[in-house]
Amino acid sequence: MENKIKIGVSSCLLGEKVSWNGDHKQDR
Repeated sequence: MENKIKIGVSSCLLGEKVSWNGDHKQDR
């Protein structure tokens, strides 16, 4: 179960990072 939680958190963080980077790139 810990692995599932870790994967979920990692995916969420990765998704947020990708979204933030995408927005930042569009801003420039």
